Formats: sequence, C-alpha cells, structure tokens
Amino acid sequence: MHTTIWSAIFTPFYDDGTVNHEGLASNVREFANRGIEGVFCNGLFGEKWAVNAEERIEIAKTVLEAAEGKMKVCSVASIGSMDENIELGLEYKKLGIDYSCLITPSRKVPTQELIDYFNKQMKAIDMPFVLFNSISHEGNIMTPEAFTEISKNTNVQILKTTAPADINIELQTVARQGVMVANPHEKEFFTNATKHNQRIMFSDPEPYLYQTETFRPIETYVRMLDNGDIIGAKKVFDALQPLRDVYDYWFLRPFYNGIMTMAYLKKFADIAGLIGGNVRRPLKPVPPDESVEMEYQFNKAMREVQEKLHYSSI
Repeated sequence: MHTTIWSAIFTPFYDDGTVNHEGLASNVREFANRGIEGVFCNGLFGEKWAVNAEERIEIAKTVLEAAEGKMKVCSVASIGSMDENIELGLEYKKLGIDYSCLITPSRKVPTQELIDYFNKQMKAIDMPFVLFNSISHEGNIMTPEAFTEISKNTNVQILKTTAPADINIELQTVARQGVMVANPHEKEFFTNATKHNQRIMFSDPEPYLYQTETFRPIETYVRMLDNGDIIGAKKVFDALQPLRDVYDYWFLRPFYNGIMTMAYLKKFADIAGLIGGNVRRPLKPVPPDESVEMEYQFNKAMREVQEKLHYSSI
C-alpha cells in the first residue's frame, strides 16, 4: 500500500502583478524535495479568480516542466462557461498534464443537470480528472446520487471534497472502485485514513509548510500508516499540533470564515524557505508587524515539533 501525498500550491507574483515563473519553478523543485508526490495548481490557493486562461496554461507548463516527472500535476480547468472549461482542459491535455480538475458549480442544481455538467466536459476533454466538490454558501453540491453516476466515467480518478465528514463517507461509499476520495485537511487525515480508509492525502499547503528536505514528519506518519504502525504514526501526527495551531490561527480559520488569506499563505511560504511572492490586487500584503509575529510563532512551533520528534539538523 502506498498513500500518495499531494498538495495545493500557490502562484508567486512579482510586485507588478506578473507571474514569477522562476520562483514558481524553484518552489516546484523544492516541493519534490519535501516528499510531495503530486501538486494541484491554478486552484483557489493559486488565486484562480485573478489568473486568466492564458496565464493558467503558462503556469501549468512551468509546473509540469519543473516537476521533471518527479511529481504528478493537476491543474484546474474550471474557469467560466462550459466551453471555456473544455477549451482550457484540452490545452492541459496537449501539455501532457496528468489530471484536469473540474469544480462543482457555485449553486445547487438538479441531480441530472449536475451529472450532465460533468459528463459533457469529461467527454469533450477525455483525460484523467480530479473532481473538486467545493462547498459553496449553499452547502454541499456533489450529492451521493450524482456521484454514483459521475464516477462511472473511467476518467474520474480522484474526488477532492470539503463536505462534512458524513457526506464525504457517503461519497466514498458510492464511488466506483479505483476512485480515491479525499478530504484535503491534513489535521483530519489520521482519522480519515484509520477509520474511513482514505488512501490519498490530497492536501492543502501543509506538506510544504510543515516539512523540509530533511525533516518530513507528514511523510513519516503517512508511511507508518501504510506499514500498519498506527501507534507510531499517531505519535508523529500528534507532535505536529503546534504547527497546526499557528497555521489555523493565521490562515485556515480566517479563510473558512470568508477572508481571503492568500497573503498569509505566501508569508508562511517565505518563512518556510520557499518563494512566496506577492498577491494580486485587491489582496494586500501581510502588515509588517503581523509578519514579524507570524515568523516568531512559526519558528517557535517548528522547534517545538522537532524537539518532540528528536530531530536535529546537525
């Protein structure tokens, strides 16, 4: 058994708002060094609302080239109308991207309409897909009834879902054999893996924020779980709580309360030794005083985690 570790990545921008492709490529190579086996680009954490189709194609191209076959690459094709989504997905297919991602609509629709929405796009693009059940203000969109039919398409490989746990379990239950259903929150992975048989970590940014080239606690506990060492995995998993607390406070909780905290994600990336870069307007950089406090808290938490796990860089 091998649980694949994926991570949603951000897009670094220069101060003038253009894409920093050099920084992006450098980050991708570092992601591979940190034990990540798949990256998800042009998504919400990549500021997809501010990136046009042409830029998405160039971003996906940079990611694919920098990955050098060491990581799988998924890029979001959902950008606007169905025709625009199909056109973008076909461009990804030409590039050789491993997966296109299609996202649920922002509103609830009748079951058959949702089935047709995905099937028409998947038929036209005809490549492996990640489907993202993104929860809107109306709640869960991908119902088990709809996913039962949608997952019959053999190009559906992964469902990333941020629905409540009970709905995610239902979606996993009805999925075609071979389709992996994943909750993206690292803090919930241990429970999902041990109690609900989740076999892919299609994660948010935690794998590249909490890990370095030589210190890979997430990869460590995932491999322990793969090998059946649940007790050992739980110890490593629990040791990461100080980092989760800092990440939740500055980024995750405000984000899920409707605040766009991408600047904070990029500041975390800077602190973690990556190239965070700027955000695009109307987002603003992290204020200097908060940057200082974030760095202090993150480094303190990292030292605490490393001490718990008896890690030394010497």
